[in-house]
Formats: sequence, structure tokens, C-alpha cells
Amino acid sequence: MQTIQKKRIPAFFFLIFHIVRCFPNAKIGWNSYHPTKRGLLLAITAEELASHSNITIRYSHNFRRHIVEKNGVVVQSYFWLDQALQQYPRAKLLPVYPIAMIAGTSFYDSQAYPFHANALSASENRLQLIDLLCEHLKWGSTQANGLLDRWSGFELYPVDLLRERIEFLMAPLPEEELLLKVNYTENIDWPVQLLRHGRGCGLSLAQVSHALQVLPQFILRLPQVPSARAVDPSLLKLNEETPSISVVMTGDRMEAWLAGASVAETLALGYLQWRGWTWMEFKLLLHAFPSILQPALEPNWDIKGRVRNQLRPDVLHYLQARLQLRPWHLQAMLRTHSALSTYKLSLIQRNMDFLQGALQLQSDQLRQILLEMPSLLGVSTISLQKRLDFWRFEVGLTTSRLKACSLEKASLLHCSVDDNLRRKLSFFRNDLNISAESLIGLTMSRPVIWAYSLEKNLAPTAQSFVNYCGNMTLNDYGLLVTKVPQVLRSSWKTNLSIKLKFLRETLSLSDFELCDLIKAVPWVMIQSMKTLELKMSIFREELGSDGLLAVKRNPSLLLSSPDALDKRVRRCLEHATGDVSVFHLLTGSDEEKASVRRRRVYLLKRDSSQIEAEFAGVPDAANYAGMSQSRMYRALQLGLPVQGRRFAYAKPTEQSSQANISQVIMESEFASLSLLARNGPPLDRFCVDVAGYAYPPGLRVRGRKRSGGVALHVAAWSIRDWRKYFHVWSGRKYKLLQDEKTMILGYHYIRASRPRCSLFACHEALRIARLWLAETRLKSADIEIRSDSSYVVDLLQNTTRLLKWGKMERLEKCDFSDLGDPKTTYTANPDILYTVARSYYFLIRQENIADNERVQVKVHFSFSPASSKPGAYARRGAKVAAQLIYDASRP
Repeated sequence: MQTIQKKRIPAFFFLIFHIVRCFPNAKIGWNSYHPTKRGLLLAITAEELASHSNITIRYSHNFRRHIVEKNGVVVQSYFWLDQALQQYPRAKLLPVYPIAMIAGTSFYDSQAYPFHANALSASENRLQLIDLLCEHLKWGSTQANGLLDRWSGFELYPVDLLRERIEFLMAPLPEEELLLKVNYTENIDWPVQLLRHGRGCGLSLAQVSHALQVLPQFILRLPQVPSARAVDPSLLKLNEETPSISVVMTGDRMEAWLAGASVAETLALGYLQWRGWTWMEFKLLLHAFPSILQPALEPNWDIKGRVRNQLRPDVLHYLQARLQLRPWHLQAMLRTHSALSTYKLSLIQRNMDFLQGALQLQSDQLRQILLEMPSLLGVSTISLQKRLDFWRFEVGLTTSRLKACSLEKASLLHCSVDDNLRRKLSFFRNDLNISAESLIGLTMSRPVIWAYSLEKNLAPTAQSFVNYCGNMTLNDYGLLVTKVPQVLRSSWKTNLSIKLKFLRETLSLSDFELCDLIKAVPWVMIQSMKTLELKMSIFREELGSDGLLAVKRNPSLLLSSPDALDKRVRRCLEHATGDVSVFHLLTGSDEEKASVRRRRVYLLKRDSSQIEAEFAGVPDAANYAGMSQSRMYRALQLGLPVQGRRFAYAKPTEQSSQANISQVIMESEFASLSLLARNGPPLDRFCVDVAGYAYPPGLRVRGRKRSGGVALHVAAWSIRDWRKYFHVWSGRKYKLLQDEKTMILGYHYIRASRPRCSLFACHEALRIARLWLAETRLKSADIEIRSDSSYVVDLLQNTTRLLKWGKMERLEKCDFSDLGDPKTTYTANPDILYTVARSYYFLIRQENIADNERVQVKVHFSFSPASSKPGAYARRGAKVAAQLIYDASRP
């Protein structure tokens, strides 16, 4: 009998067989063309991988989120179902309990989730609830039955939801960094924190048991239509036991969290605070479970206009679920559009579906538009369709472009077509002769231009501009608008006319010359008057009348920044000769201008006393050294050695390589040292970049107050340095960013705006400088505070005047008359200006310090544009702080 010899098949082929069986569409091949890397090529699509990985999406009524799980492990959760399906298009949707409306869904996927087919009876569900309470809370069956008997409807509460909620309440607190996010109400993925990291509210077993016994209707509340009945009698009884100070304190400390909620929520939290709950536990509970707070059915007293005495409960519930809103969002929408209280649910649902379908909006995009313009919920679909047709067929916007413009300026969908938009379209196309393509680009870049009044702004400004500039026509003005659309938002009386008058008088221009200058460089009209004056002073002081003639000959000089312009003028002065004047270098041909940039370079010998080689320019020197031109430029500017050798620029006036090289070296070193030179003894330097910001910018979010933030950036510090001064902001909101150099703070004064926040940032910088001075115990110090606000620098750079204000014991004694007209912006913020002045006075005066221990202090304020690196860090931090504080006001 023939024997069969067993041959061992390599495991490699089993792997290939398994891949083919699981992924039939996978592409497998052998890479034999790569010279060094040869091996198996495997191409599996993302959809096949997702379908094989058993990805599911389930909805949690507790967290009001759509939870994505992969093989039973939570990956991420989303507020919006369409976002989850966009990331995982082939994920399977698990059944949900039909106990409440599913939040965060659109009309596309409102019926996407299936319902549980085999629902338990009330008696079976009751037994499971009793077992769960006895297991997790160590209750007896009598205690659990008593709770079910007292709270009607508890028998139908899903067991899985109760288990999830109790586990979150008793899970340990998250890390401190996450708790800080709760204070700032940042988005936190609570399902991931609970199901993957085991983090939650941090309540004890006794706290959860007691809360469930006395306030089950509050602790276990699920999304539901708000009840129109009065406050629960059991809650009123508990309120009688609660000291009134606890309820008042809760209302004050949790005001931002409870805004727009019913009075029952304040009573419940006040009782729990009396029983030992902390503010952080309240915030964690409300942050994780949005459905706990129910909106008040009575409108606030500050809502003006046509409003119902009692709001519609079904409308509030639908808006909360569909748009993922909280009570304070609803109150903000009512402040913006009080007639919202009169709309029926059918009208609101129809308009939401229409807008989302017509503009192809994601759910979060629909939320953004309706928060800004809630009046769209009351417009008929016929009017909405008419406006959409106008933008599509008359203006020429595609659906995607119209969606982008609507997200930028939602009022575009609310303007009347016949009485408003069509008249403006005629003005843009017929009067200003703006082409269809240019108008589309103008609308995409600045959709706000359609919100300006035609009678009060657009037409009068255009006519006044044309009349002032001599031979300019409306067609020329239309071309200017397409290049610089910011002109449309500028006031003629307080902005444009002042700039045109300044240019005409300073440069001695005729009407026609002024028109030619504006046509050549229209961007000059969006520069501030301070910038224009600074540029003109550079030409006037450095070059005299020739400088102003150079501007008339070459208006593009006005487009350079003041720093770049000053450097350019100085280079031209250095390179000017008898044959080529400064005027020709600024206005001449490209060859004449290039001579400014062509500077001979010397390669010095080891002892730096003689010239080893001479090059015609930086490119030749870079080729000789075998390096890039940018590295050579940097080495020459900073005086860095290159491969152990030293290169240096030749003096512009030198005609021979036999120049005194020691003089070249001495001047180069003197230029670098002059930056550190100071009168008197050498000073220790402390430099801080500050910035302030107000959020939201402009009127992007309506019905809410703006919030402010400030940032301090000290490039030389780390977290060890900052930690010494954390106590300064005890009791306030502050945060050190990840770079460990930028501290962000909340602005806690009234009337948040960028000028006020920037002034307040200087006050905080002076406080830190004062503590730094006391901690270091130096003999002399140079303190520089750099702000990105020219408004602040103008106010504070005169330190003599600042010291005079700071000496006054009260604000009423300060004399701000030297700031000019009281109606100007410089005198608009005396309260914070006085605070800054007092901080500066205390820093200079150094109270409670002996005369022999006082420090020689020099403090000066300078301008640091946001484009600079430290200024960018500070500006970015201020934006983050302002947004965090704003979110904290509407958690």
C-alpha cells in the first residue's frame, strides 16, 4: 500500500488563505521592483475592515450621545448621529428603548435606530430593577420596593440605563486636568471616560443611596417633555427643611449652569448642597447628563416683544433633542426672537427639515445657523425657497457655496428678496459694474456685505468716494471693492474721508493724482490712520521732501509694514551714491533696486584680521560654503560662524577688499551690543507679551453677553517659574497652556471688549512683574510689556502720565483731559486705565521697602504685532481663554 508522506505547509499560506476568506476584495501581490524592499503587498479597503471589525453604534439616553463600539470596546461617542455614520458608514445601529426622542438626529436618520422588539413586562422589569438596586447600592428588597412604589413610572425605567447611570455616579473622579475642562465646560467624551477609564462623578455609596431615596425624579431624569404642573410637592417639603442660605448660595454659584432652567432644579441642588454635595460634583453631574435640567416654562423677565406667558413644552423638548440644546440656549434664542414662543411644533419641524435638506446641512451646522438666526423657524417654506432660488439662480451660488455663506452669515437666509436683496444686486452689477464671477467671489469672501444698508451705507459711501477722488467713476469704485471688500464696511464720515484728506494734504495731491494713487494701491484704504501717519513720518524725517515725492512716484511703498519700510529706507541711505540717489533706489528700475540687495561678503581668516576671500554677494558665498542661501543670510545677520569660519558683510561704501577689516568687525559687534546698551548699571530684563480678546467676535452669537480672556507669555519661563505665582489668581479661572510659557486668565470686569481685555492684560503683567521683582531681589531691572494692541500702547507708553494717574487715590480725582475729546475711544475705559495706572505706581514706588533695598526699575510698553512669534502665542492664548470663559457662562 502506497504511503502518503505528510508535508508541512508553511504558516504563511494559512495567513494568505485567511485574508482571502475574510476579505474577498483584497488585492494581494508581490513587489519585486523596489531595489531594496521586496515583500507582500496587501490592499484592504476601509469599508471591508470596518465591516469585519464588528463596529456598532448605540444611543445612550443618559449621555445623549451616539456611542461607537468596536468588538465591544468603546471607541468614541458623538453628539450627532450623522457625524458617527460619516466616520463609520457601515456600522450597525443597535436597538434603542422607545422612551424618549433620540437626540442629535436629522430628518434623514430620525428612524435609523430600530426599537427593542422583546420589551420586558412591567413586573419583569421591576424585579430586575430591584436586583440592580440591591446589588449596586446594598439595599434590601423592602427599600427598593418602597422607592418603586413612591415614584410612579419607575417600573418602566430600562435596567441598562439605570445601571449605566449608577456606575457613573459612583465611579472615581477623573484626573485633575479633566476636572479643569469641566470648569471651562469643554467637550468631554464621558462614555469613553466611564466605559474605558472607569471615571465618573466620584460620589460615595451613601450619597447615591440618599439622593435616589429623596430625589429620584431629579437624579434619574431622562429626556422628556417638560411638565406643565407646579413644583413636585415632595420637593417643596424638602425645601422647607433646607436652610435658605443653601438655596441662595446654589443659585449664585451655579447661576451660569442653571440659567434658563426651572426653579425646581435650584431647589433640588440647594438641598443636595446642604446635604454635603460639592460644586464640582454638581458640575460633573450636569455636564455628563444634559437631560437632568429641564427648561423653565415661564419666560425670563428680560425677554421683550411678543411672547407667551407659558412656553410650549413640546417645542422646548423638540428643540433640546434635535439641536442638542440646553436651557440657556433656549433662553438666548427667545431673547433674540421672542416670537419663537408662539410657533407650533409642526412649523418648527417643517422648517428644520426644509433647511437641512435644501442646504445639505449637517446637524451641527443646522444648530449653528438657528442659534444665530432663530427667526428662520417662523418663515414659510415658500419664502425660504424664494430666497434660496435668488442666491442660486440670480447671484449664481452653488449649494455648497450657499451653505458656506449661510454658516458665515445666517441673516442671508432672512433678508427679503424684493425689498432688499434684489435692489442690492442691481447696485452691485449695474451701478458698480461688478461681473457675476467677481460678485460670487466677493460674496464668498465677505457675505456680510449683503447685510449693509443700501440707502444708509453702500450707495452714499460709493457716491461720496467717487466725488472726492476727481475723475474716479463708479466702475473704478466697483473694481476697488472687488480688490478690497473691507471698504464697504468702513464709514465715510469717520474713516474713509479722513484717510483721503490726509493723503491729499500730506502728499500735495490733486484730485486726479489722488484717484491714480487709490487705483494703484487700494489696500491703503484699510490701513489705520496711525499706520499711515507713522509711514509718512518715516519718509519725512529720514528723507524730507524727497521721501514724499518717492511715495507719489511709487505708491506701493505704503504697502510695506512700518518696520520693513524703516529698514528699507535705511538700506537705501547706506547704498546711495553720487550716481544713484535714494529717490532712484526707492522709485527706480529693478536693476537699481537690486543694488540694495547686492552686498559683497568677506570670508575672514582665523584671526579675523585679514580677508581671505571676497564674494560678489550672498549667493556666491553660499555656493562656496556648500550651504543654502537662507542659512548664509542668517549667519551673516546674527554673526554666527559657518563651519568654523566667519563671514561678514562689506561696508556699503567700500570700493576695495583692502578695507580695514577690524573696523568692519568692530562695527558689527557694536551693532549687536547696542541692543543691550542702557544708561547706568546693567539691568536684568523681564519681558512679557500680553494680549486680550473678546468672544464671540462681532455679533456671531446673539442673545448672550460677550466674554473676555487675557494671556501672558513669558518666553524665558517654564512651569517651575509660573508655579511661584499661581496664588495670585486663587479663586479665579486660570490655566497654563501646554507650552508652559503662556498663562491664560478670565476677564472678570464688565463690558468685555478687546481694548478692555488688552488693558486688563497689562494690569496682570504689572502684578506679576511686581512679585518677580520682590522674589529676585535685584539691584536694577528692565521690565518690558509688549502688547498686540496699538490702542493700549498709545495709552500707556507715556509712563510719566501713567504715574500721575496712579498717584491718585480714587478714580474721580484722575484728570484724563490730555487724552482728548471725552467722546473718543481713548477715554472710554477709565476704570481699567486707572487700575493699570495704580499697578504701575505700586511697582515703581515699591512700598514697604527700605531706601537702600529699592530697585532701579525701568518699565516701558511696546507694540508687538500678532504676527511675531511671542505675540502669536499670546494672541492665541487670549482667544482660547475668552472662548473657555464664554463656554463657562453657558455650560
